[in-house]
Amino acid sequence: MAATNDLTKDEDDNGIKIQDTRGEPLSLSKYFQVMNSYGREIFFAITIVFTGIAALQSGPLKTKKVNPPDVFFESPSLVTDFYNGNIKHLLSLISEKDVSLVMYYAPWDASSQAREEFETVAKFYHNEVFFAAINCWWPEGECRKKFSVSSYPIVLSYVHEMGVVRYEGPIISTYLINFLDSILSLCCTFLHHS
Repeated sequence: MAATNDLTKDEDDNGIKIQDTRGEPLSLSKYFQVMNSYGREIFFAITIVFTGIAALQSGPLKTKKVNPPDVFFESPSLVTDFYNGNIKHLLSLISEKDVSLVMYYAPWDASSQAREEFETVAKFYHNEVFFAAINCWWPEGECRKKFSVSSYPIVLSYVHEMGVVRYEGPIISTYLINFLDSILSLCCTFLHHS
C-alpha cells in the first residue's frame, strides 16, 4: 500500500481508496449506523444471555401425577380386570389355566373401548376359557414398565404347554369367537395326539 500526503486516505494495490477514521470523533449518525448493522447479532446475544439466566433460575419441571386408573370391566363381569397393570398376578393366573384370552388395553384408546365385544365373547366361552384384561398404559403399572406396546388393544391367547397366539383381526365378537374356535380345536387335536 502506498500512503498519500494527508494520512487519512490509503490506497491499496487494487486502487481502492480506504478512509482511515481512527483520529476522527465518531458522530451520532455513524454510531446508530453501526448499531443498526449489528442489531440482529446484539439482539441474539442478549436473548442467549437471558435464556441462560432463566434456565439457571428455574427449578425442575413440575408435572402433575397421573390419577390412579379406574376399573375398566365393571362388576359383575366374566373378564378379570387388572386395571392397575399387575402383570405378575395375571401371569400366575394364566399359568393355572389351559386356555386364556387376554386383552392389553389403554382406557383412553377408542379401539380399546371394545370391552362390550370382549365381554360378549367371555359370555360365550366362560366355561372353557379364562378371560382377562390388563391396563398396559398406566405409567406406574408393572405391565407398562415391562412391555412396550405401540398400539392398543392387543389380544393374546395363552395356551398351556403350547405358547401364545396373537389375534390380528378386528375386535368384533364374531371374529373373536371364530379365533377361539380355532384355538380350542387346535388344543383338542394336540391333546388327542399327546
